[in-house]
Amino acid sequence: MKEILTRAIFGFIYVALLIGSLYNEHAVTVLFFIFGLISIGEFKKLIDTRTFTPYIIFTILYFVFGYWHMVSPKLDGFNEATQILLVLSIFVNLFLIKDLFSKRAIPLFKFKRFLLTSFYLSSSFVFLLLIARFGNEYLPSIILGSFILVWVNDTFAFIVGKNFGRQKLFEKISPKKTVEGFIGGLIFFMCC
Repeated sequence: MKEILTRAIFGFIYVALLIGSLYNEHAVTVLFFIFGLISIGEFKKLIDTRTFTPYIIFTILYFVFGYWHMVSPKLDGFNEATQILLVLSIFVNLFLIKDLFSKRAIPLFKFKRFLLTSFYLSSSFVFLLLIARFGNEYLPSIILGSFILVWVNDTFAFIVGKNFGRQKLFEKISPKKTVEGFIGGLIFFMCC
């Protein structure tokens, strides 16, 4: 019960910050930047790297893509740059998916850590920011809708997994995640 209460309190704070800043494009940009820095700090601990480079790469990518429309109102080269970042991110995610199904220990050599931090986490926040600017216009309802779908999925995956979960999903990655929780979250997500 204490775990649920703690999650609910932090969830409420997170939702309040997001909704409070959602209707001001610059406030959302700053909030996501702060969340990105915090996420990179946590991810660096997870992959055991001590370099400061991920913060620099994240900051450059985030502000180049986040403020491109202010520097170049015609968005010259923006679509091409976005597509290149998307392709690089897809390849990194494919490698991560391959690693999920690997039976042996996954080595995290220096270059792989660099790629993970640069194109897994950094590009996630860049694309999160770009979703809000779909069609070259800031639309907070798109980003709020995206978050609502994620929250519904996560909440019901937790509830279903906690109450009915027996079969582990990817035990070496996250030991408490279950197949039943995944399916429960997916079903409720699709019902939204």
